Amino acid sequence: MFQPDHIVHSHYFENVENGYIPTLTLHNQQLKIKDTINWKILNQLEYKEQEHDAYGTVMMPVFSKEVKAFDKKRVVIKGYILPVDRKTYALSKNVYAACFFCGKAGPETVMGLTFKESPGRIKMDTYATISGILKINGTDVEDWMYSLTDVEIIHMKE
Repeated sequence: MFQPDHIVHSHYFENVENGYIPTLTLHNQQLKIKDTINWKILNQLEYKEQEHDAYGTVMMPVFSKEVKAFDKKRVVIKGYILPVDRKTYALSKNVYAACFFCGKAGPETVMGLTFKESPGRIKMDTYATISGILKINGTDVEDWMYSLTDVEIIHMKE
């Protein structure tokens, strides 16, 4: 579970290639978290038409080399946590009112979350920095395009 008293102070340094790299000070020790990804990188994809047995013609993502390089790696990303139901959470580039579920953005702006441990109750649109193993999906139309497993909350701001 997220325990904010473990984080004494955090800073964010901009890196042109990877967006923001969080640097955390834990009891006077600085830790830089590598393999940071951001929504701009995740937006580097195209769509192609593909026939699906149940849905007819669907648009399937074709990911850039840069996105593929992060597949199955631990990453850090910031976004808005959206409770989907009592057990399912998503991370969105946008707040709920402008997210993918409302039709205001594409599926590349949201990812499914599977927490390492129960996060407890999280309010809608809580802004958070999280870490997890990224999984990209370009084949299963009934699953998230992006998902994170083994998710841990690094920092959150309600």
